[in-house]
Amino acid sequence: TMLRYSDPEKTILDFIYLTTQNGMQASRVVMDVSDWCERISKEKIKKYSKNYPKTVAVIAEEVIK
Repeated sequence: TMLRYSDPEKTILDFIYLTTQNGMQASRVVMDVSDWCERISKEKIKKYSKNYPKTVAVIAEEVIK
């Protein structure tokens, strides 16, 4: 049996996607997620964000600045 799990980068992108889908403003999402991004791979975020809507990628770029 394969056990699937999510790494921190995917979790952050999922959070961005879900919260924006529920109507949260991008600026609020950036504030909420920024603290989590101190120890993540910016390269992974950029790579993974290609599989999400453009709005998620834009917010993710703002978060990892």
